[in-house]
Amino acid sequence: MIARADLVAQLALGLDLAALIGTGTGGQPLGITNQSGVASVIGGANGANLTFDHLIQMIAAPKVANAPQSNMGFAMNAKAQGYLSTLKSTTGQYLWTRKVASPTTAPTRSRATLRHL
Repeated sequence: MIARADLVAQLALGLDLAALIGTGTGGQPLGITNQSGVASVIGGANGANLTFDHLIQMIAAPKVANAPQSNMGFAMNAKAQGYLSTLKSTTGQYLWTRKVASPTTAPTRSRATLRHL
């Protein structure tokens, strides 16, 4: 049982990686990040600390490209979500108040939804 659960978990991680960053060569599917026309927000050559400015850029990029807004969504990992969740204003109020959709449930709003990976 444990070996099967571990195998299923490893297969799921492989599928996630292929869907997100697959090269489209050598039997790999073409991942979302390598698909032409998919916008990304980059924080410098080696990355940068995530800020709300990056989130605003993520929301604005598809609008600028006239992409359909009805089913728009974003992906971020748990580390990014955790970091953003801890940011506070000068009065101590948390800045992050949006609910994040579960990866197993479809978004119920027509607004952009952040999906936790």
